[in-house]
Amino acid sequence: MERAYYRLIFPENLEHKAVLAFINVLGGLPNTVTGRTSSAIVFEAWADKKGVHHRIGIPANYTHLIDQLRTATRGLNVQPDEGLALADFSYASEFGLSSKTKSLQIEEPGRVAASLLTSLQTLNPDEVTV
Repeated sequence: MERAYYRLIFPENLEHKAVLAFINVLGGLPNTVTGRTSSAIVFEAWADKKGVHHRIGIPANYTHLIDQLRTATRGLNVQPDEGLALADFSYASEFGLSSKTKSLQIEEPGRVAASLLTSLQTLNPDEVTV
């Protein structure tokens, strides 16, 4: 699956409503076909000594979604990205929902987002957390 990658620079003080609009645009992709991840989106967040960064990988035939993301998320800066040069990983883990019929129940999304972003902060100058 070929994907086009873009760096995402979100505006400060992004409201919960704008985050939902961003996610709803991504929901416009068709479901996977016969169990293959033909329309999977890759969303990456990482931190280094320069700060927290975001990147999205979209199936090459769905790059029209970038304009929709810009429209749905006022102030979003989207830049084409050739790839993230990272050192070898020492540890990796993948997370996902266990059920397609149950969604996460998050009462205070701002606190959850702050917690996730805080967890990305690097511990040492030569470390990168993804």
